[in-house]
Amino acid sequence: MKKIVIAFVLVSLMTMGIVACSRDGAPTVSSSTSPVVAASPTTPPDTVHMDDEQFVQKSIMINKGESVTLIDDVSTLHVIANGVWQSNGIPLYQEEPGAPSVQLQVQDKGSHQIGPFTTAGTFHFYCTVHQDMSLTVIVQE
Repeated sequence: MKKIVIAFVLVSLMTMGIVACSRDGAPTVSSSTSPVVAASPTTPPDTVHMDDEQFVQKSIMINKGESVTLIDDVSTLHVIANGVWQSNGIPLYQEEPGAPSVQLQVQDKGSHQIGPFTTAGTFHFYCTVHQDMSLTVIVQE
């Protein structure tokens, strides 16, 4: 009986998590049309904030040798990895040559660094939990 109760609780928690992450009518933003956003005066450079389901800015430009700090502004769990969400809604895990290997969890208003980026180029990261939550890091010489 105890095993059945535990299984029921686990299934209930998983269902709540799925429902919370898949709201109908939630706005979507195409990362292909988002401009590169410079840090505001109150945000340290090389910082990207995350809300419930998106990176606040879709791309950031940094210099070679620098890192990017991800800040979770809410208590939502984000699992960040190398790759992108494809236009068909399917994630594509992909480590690009020169990109730091990333597999991290950020939650409870925490922060983590990605990098340093030692190679110039354009690199892509995404949240494996939230569809279409993608970040592009442009590294200059």
